[in-house]
Amino acid sequence: KLSSHPLVELKELKALKGVELKVVGVVASANHRISKAGKPFGSFILEDYSGFIEIPLFGENYLNYKKYLEVGYYLFIKGRVDNRWGKEDDFEFKITSIEMLTDIREKYIKNISVELDLERLNDQFISLIYDKIKVSNGNATINFIVNSRKEQMAISMRSSKYKVSLTNEMLRFFDELGLSYKLS
Repeated sequence: KLSSHPLVELKELKALKGVELKVVGVVASANHRISKAGKPFGSFILEDYSGFIEIPLFGENYLNYKKYLEVGYYLFIKGRVDNRWGKEDDFEFKITSIEMLTDIREKYIKNISVELDLERLNDQFISLIYDKIKVSNGNATINFIVNSRKEQMAISMRSSKYKVSLTNEMLRFFDELGLSYKLS
């Protein structure tokens, strides 16, 4: 939900020249090396459901981000596609930041909007949702959008009392109830 492009789209960097990218993936392999000049550098392969890319890191980038070059780490990477230094027809994905994916939800997602069908609402269903939300204790504002298909209208209601933690468990809960939601 946070990624702007699947990794498979980064195979053709020329089409993305000048574009700011946000990608998410798991580190499939990582290499740390020393150049002939004695300078450290590294590379890693990042995978998502669409494919993979190899990302080299040199100089300051390597020193700043080498701690993330561990197999199995889930990463959120921001960067930009630009010309490779001194080459007009060669492009590279230049990283501007790397963060652990586990830290991103709390940092970037501040709101969840959950859609409810008016026709499905009853006391038991509402109690089930209420019980889950009141023990969640998080930082994300929860907004309910109640839709009536018969009346073809929707009402948006934001909780002023409760905020939720956007854990995998909470999102699975909404999925298991068959509820659509948007994170923002």
